[in-house]
Amino acid sequence: MALTARLREDFDLALCHPRDAAALMDAFDAVVVRNSGPVLAHREAYAAFRERALALGTRVYNPLHGRGDMAGKGTSSN
Repeated sequence: MALTARLREDFDLALCHPRDAAALMDAFDAVVVRNSGPVLAHREAYAAFRERALALGTRVYNPLHGRGDMAGKGTSSN
């Protein structure tokens, strides 16, 4: 909450479901992926978002390399 409140002071924000992220990101300068654990239940939507962000060169924080929650707690990506 503090992060989004602070970002709203200087940027337009859209907080959205993983299924909507790819469609919305063209209207924004950057994407912040927060609480990435929920994407585990929407892997296809996250994959589409990731593919589109990489193709467009969209600035994304956290990185799209798939470590941590986005890959699953028990998954290692070396």
